[in-house]
This record gives sequence, structure tokens and C-alpha cells, in this order.
Amino acid sequence: MSLLFPLNSQTPYYVILGNGDYPSRQLTKTLLLSADKIICADGGANYAFRNDITPNLIIGDLDSIKDEALNYFIQKNTRIIKAESQQQNDLEKTLREVSKMSCEQIVMLGFMGKRDDQSIVTLQIAKKFIKKFQTTIYSTVSEIMLLQPGSYSLKSLLGSQISLLGFPRAYEVSTTGLKWGLNHEILSEGSRGISNRAETNEIRIRFTKGLLLIVRDLSTV
Repeated sequence: MSLLFPLNSQTPYYVILGNGDYPSRQLTKTLLLSADKIICADGGANYAFRNDITPNLIIGDLDSIKDEALNYFIQKNTRIIKAESQQQNDLEKTLREVSKMSCEQIVMLGFMGKRDDQSIVTLQIAKKFIKKFQTTIYSTVSEIMLLQPGSYSLKSLLGSQISLLGFPRAYEVSTTGLKWGLNHEILSEGSRGISNRAETNEIRIRFTKGLLLIVRDLSTV
């Protein structure tokens, strides 16, 4: 499998585990093996417990973590930060803590799929922290990357399905390596940019302003 992530393979990354749906076991294992740290957002500790994963840190109000998992990690002396605020969900609390650390790239697993409202909020929260982290999110079916303005070279596989979406807008978007190339175009809310195809093993993307969501169908890689 050829992943778009990481953009910078020399930069360590943290994996954040949530309480939602996960991609394949193989992909999850691959991402966890190379992680510099594994951090659970509250109920993400249930996934860690079920799969014999020892996180470096658990953060949240602890209302979603099962007693069995919580007691297990307490016995293992896992660091736990209890964050009581009801004004933020557990992902936002977790990212606020992580933003205090020396981390530039994060991977988020288990934050998409179970509830549509939570999936939408996950993208909104990732946007709030765009200046802090390069963020890649994995659902059961997609690899989702949120990009700031700049020039990017992304590894891909010939024929893989990839969408470029303004979030809400991206300006002067140009690409090479895609079936339907873009040349200094504006991507705004709507279907423009969806369901493109990689024609080479490397995609180049450049844009000057706004934010861009890259969404790739994992079934085509």
C-alpha cells in the first residue's frame, strides 16, 4: 500500500486513537509501528486495551473509557490527564494538550464513521489546529489529508481515486499527475475536484491561499 502520508518521512509523528471506526488492521498496525507516540482520546483507550496497545498518554473526561480498560492502564502506570470541560470534545482536548508538545505531524484513527456529526466535527477541529500540525485522518475507506498553501509531492498508485476539495476554498490550485489536471484554478464548496484519478506514481499539487482537503479512496491503493 502506497500512502500519501507522511509528507515528511524524516519528521516524527504521533498517532491519536479515538472511539470510532478504524481502517484495516494491517494499515492501523503499520501506522502505529512507526509512531513516535500513541495518545488515546478518552474512549480510544478501549481500542488500545482490546488490541494490546500501550499508549503513552490518555486524555479526556474519562466518560467513554470502560472501567476494565481504565483500571488496566492505571495499573500499568500509563499517564492519564483528566480534562473535565464540556465545551470541547475529547479530540479537541487531546489536540490542545498535544499542541504543547514538540509534534509537527499527527495521524488520527478512530474519529470517523460511527456518527456523521462527529465525523464533520473531526474535520472542523483538524482545521482549528492546522497551524500546529500536519494532519492525516483515516476512516474505514479513506485517507484524508488537510493541507496549507504550498507545493506538495505525494506518492500514489496509478489509477488510485483521489479528490481535491476546497475547505472551504483553495486558490490558484495547479496539479500534475492527475487525469483531470488543474491549472491555477479556484476550488470552492461543491463537486469540482471530486473523483479524480492518478495517472502517475507521483502527484504534484500547488496552491497559494486557503485550505485543501485531499481525500483518497483506500480501496484503490
